[in-house]
Amino acid sequence: MVQIPEWVPIFPLHNTVFFPNTILPLHIFEERYKQLLKDVMSQHSLLVISLVSHRPSNYFHQKPKIHDLATVGKIIEVEQRADTNFDILLSGISRVKIKHHFIPEGKMYLMGQIEPISETIDDELKKQLSSAMASLKSICSQLAIESSNPHPEIIKSINKIDNPAAF
Repeated sequence: MVQIPEWVPIFPLHNTVFFPNTILPLHIFEERYKQLLKDVMSQHSLLVISLVSHRPSNYFHQKPKIHDLATVGKIIEVEQRADTNFDILLSGISRVKIKHHFIPEGKMYLMGQIEPISETIDDELKKQLSSAMASLKSICSQLAIESSNPHPEIIKSINKIDNPAAF
């Protein structure tokens, strides 16, 4: 389990909602997000992706309005391009509530005080998910077997999945 600090940089995005247990590729080209990337890579490799709720007319000099429900992710891959931009892969860890955010002195990006949101599942829902996951494993395994070139590792991998979010 990844330890999530109370304060984490925020990367606001338009038209993108990020979820736990998903991967989000990002192309980093703005200087403020290059600064954010440098800072998080020297610390914990975590950042929050939040959906922008309102984009100010002078976006580059004002902080955007963001939704307070977001997802914190861990950077799992960074590739610096020849043009000094970056491509990164972010792995979603947990939904969070942004309690407060601001632009710190000397920085160009948002910093947020966050609180992880617990994902609780009652026993009845666990039973339903378990049954649905067993059916999905069976279907995926059958498809792998019926493919023109079945690979035994695929079926082994499918059968090892124990988290419904992995599907």
